Amino acid sequence: MPHVDLTPRPDDSAKMPMPESLRPSGALEGPYQYTVASERPTGVAVIAFISFFIGLLLMIGDAGLYFEPSGSGDRAYWLILPILLAYVISLGAWQMYPWARMTAIVVYSFVSLAALFGAFLTPFTLGTVLAILVPALIVLYLFKKPVREAFERKLPLRDFPEGTDISP
Repeated sequence: MPHVDLTPRPDDSAKMPMPESLRPSGALEGPYQYTVASERPTGVAVIAFISFFIGLLLMIGDAGLYFEPSGSGDRAYWLILPILLAYVISLGAWQMYPWARMTAIVVYSFVSLAALFGAFLTPFTLGTVLAILVPALIVLYLFKKPVREAFERKLPLRDFPEGTDISP
């Protein structure tokens, strides 16, 4: 079911005027506008959490490298980009921005391919399998039609009550 935002907006920031069937009784006609937004799929919330957790683990690892007494703190700066990417994907996916879906597809595809190539250089373990499969499954999930439509904020008309006029 779509979420209908009934925030009074005297300016033109809303997308469409509110149809009669959705207007609360006694509401003024002019200032009320509505915006239809799709609900966040559970899988997208899980992806946002996974990305946040990965960013947190990378940040802890970066801090460990920075404070290591062996002087390897010079190499700790290369982890800043993956940390930022993880947090950007997490926040963007949570807010359902379309660019976050594409960024997650590119980054998780790269991570899965890098883990696959790394599997040839190290012994094959359960961690290697998970490092290949989890990002690949995230990418496949983000290509599903309902997820793509949720990020594009396209709602099928069947989600509106029958007889609802959604024309501007």
